[in-house]
Amino acid sequence: MKKQIIFVLIFLSVFGIQLLKAQNVDNQIIKGIVMDEQNRPAAYATVILLQTKDSSAIKNTISDENGLYKFSNIPVGKYMVKASLTGKKMAYSLPFSVDGKQAEINVSRLILQETDKQLQGVTVTATKPLIEQKIDKMVVNVEGSIIAAGNNVLEVLQKIPGVVVDHDGNISLKGKNGVNVMIDGKETYLSADQLVNMLRSMNSEQLSKIEIMTNPSAKYDAAGTAGIINIKLKKNSNEGMNGSVNAGYAQGIHPHYNAGLNMNYKKGKVNLFGNFNSSDGKNSRTFNLTRKFYSDNNSMPSLIMQQSNPQTESDNYQSFKAGVDYSIDSNQTIGAMVDGAFESGTHLVSGPIHFYDENYHLDSSVVSHTTEKKPWHSLTYDLNYKWEIDSSGQELTANFDYSQFNSSMHQQLNTEFLNPDGNRLHEPQLRRGNLPSDIQIKSGKIDYTLPLKNNAKLEAGWKSSFVTSDNNVEYDNLLNNIWTNDTGATNHFIYKENINALYINLSKEFKKGWSLQAGLRGEQTVSKADQITIDSVVNRNYFQLFPSIFLRKKLNDNNSVGASYSRRIDRPDYSELNPFTYYIDQFTYGQGNPFLQPQFTNSFEINYTYKNIITTLSYSHTSNAITSIIKQNDTAHTAYETSANLANFNNLNLSFSVPIHITKWWNSNNYISIYQKNYDGIINNANFNNGRIAFSFNSENTFSLPWNMKAELSGYYNSKAQHQVWLSNPQYSIFAGLQKSIWNKKANIKLNVNDIFNTQSYIAVEKFQDIDMHLHNKWESRRISISFSYNFGNKNLKTRDHSGSGIDDEQNRISK
Repeated sequence: MKKQIIFVLIFLSVFGIQLLKAQNVDNQIIKGIVMDEQNRPAAYATVILLQTKDSSAIKNTISDENGLYKFSNIPVGKYMVKASLTGKKMAYSLPFSVDGKQAEINVSRLILQETDKQLQGVTVTATKPLIEQKIDKMVVNVEGSIIAAGNNVLEVLQKIPGVVVDHDGNISLKGKNGVNVMIDGKETYLSADQLVNMLRSMNSEQLSKIEIMTNPSAKYDAAGTAGIINIKLKKNSNEGMNGSVNAGYAQGIHPHYNAGLNMNYKKGKVNLFGNFNSSDGKNSRTFNLTRKFYSDNNSMPSLIMQQSNPQTESDNYQSFKAGVDYSIDSNQTIGAMVDGAFESGTHLVSGPIHFYDENYHLDSSVVSHTTEKKPWHSLTYDLNYKWEIDSSGQELTANFDYSQFNSSMHQQLNTEFLNPDGNRLHEPQLRRGNLPSDIQIKSGKIDYTLPLKNNAKLEAGWKSSFVTSDNNVEYDNLLNNIWTNDTGATNHFIYKENINALYINLSKEFKKGWSLQAGLRGEQTVSKADQITIDSVVNRNYFQLFPSIFLRKKLNDNNSVGASYSRRIDRPDYSELNPFTYYIDQFTYGQGNPFLQPQFTNSFEINYTYKNIITTLSYSHTSNAITSIIKQNDTAHTAYETSANLANFNNLNLSFSVPIHITKWWNSNNYISIYQKNYDGIINNANFNNGRIAFSFNSENTFSLPWNMKAELSGYYNSKAQHQVWLSNPQYSIFAGLQKSIWNKKANIKLNVNDIFNTQSYIAVEKFQDIDMHLHNKWESRRISISFSYNFGNKNLKTRDHSGSGIDDEQNRISK
């Protein structure tokens, strides 16, 4: 099988290269860089291509944030380039010829000098649009947003168009679950719970942009059936030292604190970098659940169970990153990095569970007290190498990683049984649990990029990962004052997995505004799930191909259309495969499923862009869909959550992104998504077919004020929607913020009010077969915060981008 995939990919690579080389070289690319007199990149300069014979303008463009510009599809002739920027003198290149023999022409750098006379009373600020549509992604530029300031990254994600975050922090994209969250192109290597905690602890001041890839290219791991959310952090550029400090305080029901330090130092061939972030605080929420039990096909319930659990979580979180890069020469860099995160937290749950008869008379009560101490830590070590082979963009990168995750959750469960009068029926039931987890991940990958003639590019690469997850869960019950092992709930589970992947990706820009990108990724998965306690082993070995294709046509300066297709996979989280029992209280628990299969999704999308208005229509079909389901024991009045494979899940989505320039001081960015989700399969041996049309709306309004101040007012609304077996009520919230720049704009003070009207909550019902549940979850969401950030040193310090470590998919599947 390995030989077959290697042969297929090599064949496609050779065929693609020969196809591209076979085309006539009748149009060239002209590119270069614009700098200022301090040798810093001149961002957003106007660059014009002129004919030398009459100085007539042929094309014009804007330099990017790194001062780079490019002209494509240039016919044979003689040219020169002119660059200009407000407050600078114009710069001209020397004349040059395009003769059709070179695929690419590099123009000598253009240096913009200060004008002798400064313009008075005029300030020009280049502002990126909030949303940009690329060939394979949507980019949301959140840097500088006041609403983002003073919030954590999870709260920022909640305000991103098309993104929905539920009460447990689960992230969905355009109505679909299975989102792969990355930071600077790297996986976070955390379970869903740990990812939520990390995003909550991260300061939004670190953010630059957020990339939304509903159909990622073959270069990325095939995991994530809903797509990829890539969180890009701020970068720096040149020699010297720089850094930033930030601190924040927020007050809701409980106080929250956060602080961070980020530093870079570059001298000669050596670059040192590091950061440290810390957060501490409490969160509270109220969990209310009503269950109704029926007997003999009665329409009226024979028993009603009402549960109210106030909960408090105390978390102390620290993370750090430290590394060094060494430039072997002008083209080669080798680096090492260590990335760590530590958390210690306590989760307290206490509250009554009341049992009523069919006439709503109190029959009995149970008071449950649960204490969880859940410390965990993770460390990732990375060795990396980058070789910029030539100036055309040909490069080779390699990453080798080792990651270790350890957690040790300790539970104490105390259950009291009371009669209607509130007196004890018998002695309390005491249970304790020890739930350790030890996960090790080894990974390596190599990526190669080769620019080709006629504005084309080839990317190819390899990746292998090896995962071992060891969970030895023990539960004990106190019987006659002696702790006795509960053999039914104790389980030792070891999961091993090896994934090997190869990919090839070809992209090309054609005449008349056409661009194409096509790729193929092959992944082989070998796994072994071993329940040592009961001597049960599940082995798997499968190989899958994941194609992707993107097509875009620029009709004119204001209009463009695009289309894409990709195939994706979602492998179960390690916790979903682990059959151990995780108790929430005496009547509620969770359980894994070692026989869970991966799900596969085919996604199609077309989009149309008019100026900055983007309309997108997408459809996806998921087979073997992994679904969270509830199973109930009517006699014992218990319910537990597990995962199972449904037959199909279909999602149809129509979305609009509409920026509006209302006045010179008021800008509004609006997004609406209309979608229909449909689930079709078998749950608990019964047909399950459920779906409905829903929509979500986001609006962000920015106001420019005097005295270097800005204000924002934003909000979102999510309609009633189907989320697997749950039907949720509408959700909505309003946010406001104010920002003041001081100290020559090196520092910012930001005031933010989150969820002004305290409306954020999750209300949902499930009615299927004998299950009748009503859930109301209200968490601590209304909060006022103030934050301060200060940037010091050389703001143009040029450092290496550390995106794309070798471990790409595995850590998102780690569980506590």
